[in-house]
Amino acid sequence: MDQLAFRVAQGAEEGVIMLRALGLRLLRRFSEHLAVEDRFLVPALRRAGPAGRARADQLGADHREQRELLDYLLDKVRDRSRPAAVLAAEWRSLVELLLDDMAQEELTILGEIRDPSNRSGASSIRETPSRRYSAGSWE
Repeated sequence: MDQLAFRVAQGAEEGVIMLRALGLRLLRRFSEHLAVEDRFLVPALRRAGPAGRARADQLGADHREQRELLDYLLDKVRDRSRPAAVLAAEWRSLVELLLDDMAQEELTILGEIRDPSNRSGASSIRETPSRRYSAGSWE
């Protein structure tokens, strides 16, 4: 998604149709992801004591904000008059936001669920492809 958005931003307007299709697919998948986290992760956090409940509340707020962003982007991806470069920039920003969010969740929320005695979560996190991603390229 990010690579295609980068090419479209650089003027490869023939990729706009594919960018819109991938964008719609990503929005659906991310919406499903949020629903799964709401169903399973939030209750697990609430069972992890006061700190877990606080994280569950924060996750709920994050999800509300992310759903607002998804609604906004869904309107934009359906707008055929939207300039290709603007659409590409929005998608690149979303990809960056999602990767940052995944890394943050692994460092905090998922680390505590794996090892509640380790409040930083750092020792139980393994490196993932999302954590190696930086500024539009894989490191």
